[in-house]
Amino acid sequence: MSVAVITNIASDHIDWHGSEREYSRCKCNIANNMTDGVLVLGEDIRLRSLETLDTGARILRCRTDGMCDGAYIDDGYFVFMGKRVCAVDYLRLQGEHNVKNALCAIAAAMSLGADEYAVRGALSTVTADAHRIEYVGTYCGKRWIDDSKGTNVSACLAAVKQTVGTVCLIVGGRGKATDFAELFDGIDPRVTEAIAMGETAQEIRDCAVKHARGLKVTVVDGLADAVTAANRSDAQTVLLSPACASFDEFDGYAARGARFQELVRSLDPLAEREKCGH
Repeated sequence: MSVAVITNIASDHIDWHGSEREYSRCKCNIANNMTDGVLVLGEDIRLRSLETLDTGARILRCRTDGMCDGAYIDDGYFVFMGKRVCAVDYLRLQGEHNVKNALCAIAAAMSLGADEYAVRGALSTVTADAHRIEYVGTYCGKRWIDDSKGTNVSACLAAVKQTVGTVCLIVGGRGKATDFAELFDGIDPRVTEAIAMGETAQEIRDCAVKHARGLKVTVVDGLADAVTAANRSDAQTVLLSPACASFDEFDGYAARGARFQELVRSLDPLAEREKCGH
């Protein structure tokens, strides 16, 4: 049996696709040639994003806040088609976005015949990718978080939710026809300062001034200057979550994240490098 999964459809890569509608159409192509099987849809997919979807697959939904025909959470348990799979606490990864991804994975795996024991084992051993909300350490009295993999607005907002205390957000790079209004309209009030860097720095600043009045915004050229500026912030946590591609300065998000970690660790060589997770 064929199983396809669309975890989310958020505005991204518009510079390549030309419009949000075309981007959605391309994502829906994964299932448009299915004559049977199962299509798993994540919780955050808006109906208007599915207007080009034409599939013969059975659609299973995922929800964190109620029952549905698919995978959902009920009374602290992951549930698939009415059957309890395991407690949500089995999921090793933290964060609402990871819970939502886990629901999609559960629906896909169990549609293919996996049992609850196999799913439980996978959830309890999975590890996060490097540079995705990765705790770097505590330096100069601040927690530093590397989310270089957060290359769009929705990923950036999810990363902010996972931070502790007040936040200095490092954002910017090469744009993808990104609408930064979505970022600043929904910005958490714990974000007290934004460091705008790279090719999109001025665009980010202008958008923040319009949509997040009162937010302190500092414009810098690149990542090294961004770390220096963030180190002067009074925020308790510094989060690199650029909501942009890295190609104005680096070969990819991994190179950007690795350089960020190097710069952070050079700030205070005598600082205790905590080993606890984020």
